[in-house]
Amino acid sequence: MADLIYETAKQDYDFSQIATAPLRAILTSGYVPNSGIDAFVSDIAPASVIAITSADMTGVSWVLGVLDADDTTFGVVAAGDLCDYLIIVDYTGVDVTSRLLAALDSINGLPLLTTGGSINVQWALGGIFGL
Repeated sequence: MADLIYETAKQDYDFSQIATAPLRAILTSGYVPNSGIDAFVSDIAPASVIAITSADMTGVSWVLGVLDADDTTFGVVAAGDLCDYLIIVDYTGVDVTSRLLAALDSINGLPLLTTGGSINVQWALGGIFGL
């Protein structure tokens, strides 16, 4: 599968406020995004969520429909999981209201086998995703 913007986000999310939203990243394993149905973190089976960044993304910008941010780090992630997607979410702290925005599988290093250490994510020079 390729990177995708959730159809539910395209329909219901106000991307004009994304630069000030509390964005976080989620690493998943065994999750198959359903762009037309999945809308919130609660739509991802808990067993598929391997890690969520512990802090909001920094340096976030939204210019000409392209999201960019400073590189991000997942703290220590347990060893032995094969992560296949990095999901960008508008994170409210509550799974049923944290909006899924994009599912990315072309990030450099994916798929990734966790080793028990931290995971650094370097976003592409052209941005994280664009509409």
